[in-house]
Amino acid sequence: MDEQIELWHERLGHMNFRDLRTLGKFNCVRGLPKLGKKANGICGPCQQGKQTKSMHKKGKYLTTKEPS
Repeated sequence: MDEQIELWHERLGHMNFRDLRTLGKFNCVRGLPKLGKKANGICGPCQQGKQTKSMHKKGKYLTTKEPS
């Protein structure tokens, strides 16, 4: 990921890249340069935040607390 895009992505609370480019294009944020297309990369914290829990596989055997 481009360092400048990554820096602004983090500064603005991990905003999506399309909106970051829009802010730069219309000079909505002071100091934010016009950003080009995002490089092919994934932000680690964003990826973790979008993960979902996977289901646990059912075991072959049932367990009991007391003998039958």
